[in-house]
Amino acid sequence: MVKINLFDNYHIISDKNNWILAKQDGDRMDYIGYFSTLAYCIESFFRLKLRLSNANSIHSFIEYHKSLVTALNKALQPLEIEVQVKK
Repeated sequence: MVKINLFDNYHIISDKNNWILAKQDGDRMDYIGYFSTLAYCIESFFRLKLRLSNANSIHSFIEYHKSLVTALNKALQPLEIEVQVKK
């Protein structure tokens, strides 16, 4: 089983069929979603983090968005997976 540590106690884990997005709260693991591809799991994590941001203006939301894209792309570079921003 794969367990990839992301940000803020979020993890990507796997079973033989799925990639699973989960959040760890102490000893408890909350499963957020099951995905057929790693790329879709990461995209869902990205969207979740955007929705949970504490942005209180469009400027702070855009800055958070940029920093999240940069952090994820840096972390995913060895896997050759890239988070892309659609215009």
